[in-house]
Amino acid sequence: MGKVELLNEALEPVKPAHEDLQTVEHADERAYTLVAVPDELASSLECEKRSKKHPYAGDEAAKKVYGNYYATLFSFRTPGEHSAALTLLWGKDGGQWKILSYELVTP
Repeated sequence: MGKVELLNEALEPVKPAHEDLQTVEHADERAYTLVAVPDELASSLECEKRSKKHPYAGDEAAKKVYGNYYATLFSFRTPGEHSAALTLLWGKDGGQWKILSYELVTP
């Protein structure tokens, strides 16, 4: 890829795959998507709890609580076919935002 000056020269945003993931406006929207993740879905995004059949399993009747978890979704700009997409789940750990899990989705 070579040297890039701006983040969006290396990354591109990915649309969220679940209707309860709320898109958040931010300065680098041309590079990645930022979504608010409801608490009920956060556990299904954690690596050890992910299910291939139902990757975003949650209680449909539960009240949606937002603000404790966020996710960034992006793919790498590469020549040729679509590259893999990466989702990073963020949450607070000891008062600091940290990546709690990730998912790599290949074409």
